Amino acid sequence: MWMNIFRTLQTNKNKITMKKNFKFLLLSALCVVAFSLSSCLNSNDNSSGSGVQIVRVSYGLGTPNFVDYNGNIYVPKSLTISGTTITPTDGDIAYIYYTINSSTYSSSTKTYTYSVTLSYYVDLETTYNNKVFNIAKGAVNDSITNFHFAQDSLVSVGANSYSGVSMFGTHLLACLNYYPNNGNGNFNNVFYYSDQNLSKGTNKAPDTVKVWLCHHSIGNLINYTSYNYVGSAPYIYYFGYNLANALGNAESQEASLQNRDSVIVELNAKIASGNKAVWSQNLSDRTPYCCTYKFGN
Repeated sequence: MWMNIFRTLQTNKNKITMKKNFKFLLLSALCVVAFSLSSCLNSNDNSSGSGVQIVRVSYGLGTPNFVDYNGNIYVPKSLTISGTTITPTDGDIAYIYYTINSSTYSSSTKTYTYSVTLSYYVDLETTYNNKVFNIAKGAVNDSITNFHFAQDSLVSVGANSYSGVSMFGTHLLACLNYYPNNGNGNFNNVFYYSDQNLSKGTNKAPDTVKVWLCHHSIGNLINYTSYNYVGSAPYIYYFGYNLANALGNAESQEASLQNRDSVIVELNAKIASGNKAVWSQNLSDRTPYCCTYKFGN
């Protein structure tokens, strides 16, 4: 659930001071993010203020707008930010920083529609070397069975309060805490074996579909983990993976299995353990690594 990932989502209008060896694009006047998908605005006053949100891009109204997990809509006054025009991709997961110009409330849907001015936008699916591979096991580009890495710097993917996974529609939203390098040689790709069978649930539990995170960094690692930079470069911490193909395959299989209306998505990852990388899966406490997807969402 989203509340398991985000504890607080609040703004910080002061410039965030970064470590000198951090060479990514810095953004002043952004917020500090630490985990809550509830709106960072006061629920009793939704007509003004600034905030951040993780949203889905939608062209449902004809022009790009953004929809959050609760169904609230953010309609940008302009797609130009600091002289640069953005081109959002329909359906992608993105991170925005905005100021509200006005708002309207729908009593029927119990959601808000905001007119906003954007100060920041980043696509969480395409910005930072994260892709979804739907392949057969043993394929040439199968990084699960042919995994090679220069450095494995993944600290955690759900084992502490700085990490977690959740579903946003068909997207897996992963908060990955790792040591980035001082360039662009970081890779966080998710693999789904298109020929795998679901793991059958017991005691009326949903069946499970497994996906695999292959993480590695190439080059000199920074001394601080990705969570330290979430306020100024969220795209190195938040990652969106569209699992539509995996979930579609799971739904087809489910029709001939237990015919459940949902499936558990289990993220497995290679995590640094001492001086080597090991697969982390089938943990005694699997909640941080798993989330439930209801078919049709």
